[in-house]
Amino acid sequence: MNRTNRQRHNQRRLEMARQLSAAGVPLEIKDDAGVDPVFMSQIGSPLETCAFQLSYGGTAYLVNLSVTVNCSIFGIERFELDLPWKDFSIQWLPDPLETDSTVYRFPGRHPLEYDRSLVINHFAGLQREFRRGQFFQGFLMGIGSKSIPDDVRHGPVPGFVAIVDQHGQPHSTLIELFIDGTQRYSTMNRGESARRPLFDKCDTENGVGAKIRRER
Repeated sequence: MNRTNRQRHNQRRLEMARQLSAAGVPLEIKDDAGVDPVFMSQIGSPLETCAFQLSYGGTAYLVNLSVTVNCSIFGIERFELDLPWKDFSIQWLPDPLETDSTVYRFPGRHPLEYDRSLVINHFAGLQREFRRGQFFQGFLMGIGSKSIPDDVRHGPVPGFVAIVDQHGQPHSTLIELFIDGTQRYSTMNRGESARRPLFDKCDTENGVGAKIRRER
C-alpha cells in the first residue's frame, strides 16, 4: 500500500473511530494479535498522550507507547502520526546527544522536557536492531506548525501512530490523543515515576509515565 492509499485508509479508520467515540463505544487501543510483526499499544494516563499549543505558536505532540517485537529482526525507519486534522508539518524532536544534551525538550516559555532514557525518538533511522520478544516503551515527542482546530479544542481525539519498518512497511495502532483547551501545560515531573527500563523483555510490566502538572 503506497503512502497516498495508506493515508486514505487511515482517514477512513479515523472517521469510523470518531463515529464510534461519539456513540460512546469504547475504542480498542491495540493491534490484532498474531497479525503484525510488532505489537503496539498506548500506555500511561490519558494526559501522557496529548497535544497542546506551544507558547510561540504551533502544536506539541506527546505519545506514550509500548512496543513488543514479534519477528526475528525488526528495525525502525521512522515514526508517523495520523490525526483527524492533517498536519503534514509534524517532526519528531532530534536526539539531544546531537547538541550535547541529555534531555528532549519542547520549545517555548515553559519547556516540557524528558530525559533521553524515557524517549524513543532516537530509535528511528534504523539506529538499532530488535529481536523477537524484545520490548521497549517510552515517549514520542514531536512538534507541528499547525494549530489544533477550534472544533477539537478539548477532550480525547482518536488518531493513529505508526512505525515504518526497515522494509518501508507501516504498522499502526489506534491511540486517543487528549486535548485540553482549558489549561496550559507548563512542566512535568520527570524523574520520580516508577518506570521500568526503557528497553526490556516482553514480560516487563508497563510503567507509569511522569505526570503532567498543569499551571493554574
